[in-house]
Amino acid sequence: MTTHASSQDEALCGGSLNMGAALQVQEGPVDLHPNRPVERNQTGIPGTMTVQMCQLVLPCHANHLGELAPGQVLKWMDTTACLAAERHAGIACVTASMDDIQFEETVRSTESTQVESIELVLPPHANHHGNTFGGQIMAWMENAATVVASCLLKTYPTLQAVDMFKFRGPSTVGDRLVFKAVVNNAFQTSVEVGVRVEAYNCEEWKQGKGRHINSAFLIYHRASGTGLSDALPRVTFTTKVYLGYNNVAALTILAGKQGWEASSLQKKMGVFVLEEQDRLSLKVEMEVAAPASHAFSLLSDLRLRTRWDRHYSSCEEVERADEEETVYHVKCPSVNGGQGRDFVFLLSKRQPCKDSDPYVIALRSVTMATVPPQEGYTRSEAQCAGFLIHRNSPTSCKVSYYNQVTSGVLPYVAGNLAGWSKSMEETALSCIEFLEKDTIKIA
Repeated sequence: MTTHASSQDEALCGGSLNMGAALQVQEGPVDLHPNRPVERNQTGIPGTMTVQMCQLVLPCHANHLGELAPGQVLKWMDTTACLAAERHAGIACVTASMDDIQFEETVRSTESTQVESIELVLPPHANHHGNTFGGQIMAWMENAATVVASCLLKTYPTLQAVDMFKFRGPSTVGDRLVFKAVVNNAFQTSVEVGVRVEAYNCEEWKQGKGRHINSAFLIYHRASGTGLSDALPRVTFTTKVYLGYNNVAALTILAGKQGWEASSLQKKMGVFVLEEQDRLSLKVEMEVAAPASHAFSLLSDLRLRTRWDRHYSSCEEVERADEEETVYHVKCPSVNGGQGRDFVFLLSKRQPCKDSDPYVIALRSVTMATVPPQEGYTRSEAQCAGFLIHRNSPTSCKVSYYNQVTSGVLPYVAGNLAGWSKSMEETALSCIEFLEKDTIKIA
């Protein structure tokens, strides 16, 4: 195996450095893993394993001229190349040799507002139990978020606040931590950056199946010479990855609010209402005699909802962004005459890192050019809806459905709110019956 890498000189402090290591797998007398077949691309040529690392150039990385020290670049290159080798081999690797290195170009500003960076957890990064220090993970998250914020602000930003910092699972020495940072929103004088952290051990690294261990939102501002915050450029988003992050975050925030009042209570279900200044939210809790994973697999396929929810007349899958994000087109029957309504939903699903965490199925309306408004239906929107599924025991779970009521959703719940309809209770009982079936054939 041979690693090829290139780097840059004359990088000034405050700049950012993107590095990639490409592992060219060659057939020869040396094979790190003789029982593992060499991966090839469609042409039959040995394939390429690539990883990326993004680093912010700080004063400690610079020489006496304020330029990025070549030794620091070599250190980062070695780590990146080693990770690429381990992704191919599936076992721990060490550096045996390096080819010629050419320092060719100066560091250039990153051009997007999305960054992915990888860090290898070493013994100095962990406590005496072998678990990664939370402060070290937070520092790496701040590094990735700062790089992203600087891409938008075109200057070095100042961290103002950190929101919703939650450790979902542990990390240990030897893990590869992947930090995915993206600008979520730009306000008048501040910018919000979302960071997601995934951990991989050696086997998971080879399979590409990580563990979501942490997420956070970091707020940055750009200070002027007077000490005041400058106005920031606006930013818009169309990526499903960004929408998926916000989709799950919005549902989690709604579920964590206090002040829910019971509207209807029965043996296996209950309906709750939350009234705020300018919005109304509904929650339906259901006790289900089925494993949480079983309920998650059924509820995360929105096409199956027509089997238990009479408010869904049809549901079609429009586009699958990845394993966790899918776009659906839903048609609903008319209420009190008139036209029916249709929705274009982005469904984002997340599995828990530990038993105490819930399964998450979040829904929000999106706009798709491939699904224009249709004749006979009124295009409507849902801001925040979805399910949280908590594990009670190996054979039972609690399913909580949330919906932030909008004008498009109101006709279907108005009867319950007024007290002359029990449609929500009937739908909830139908959902429980559907989930408790032993087997089901998915069309």
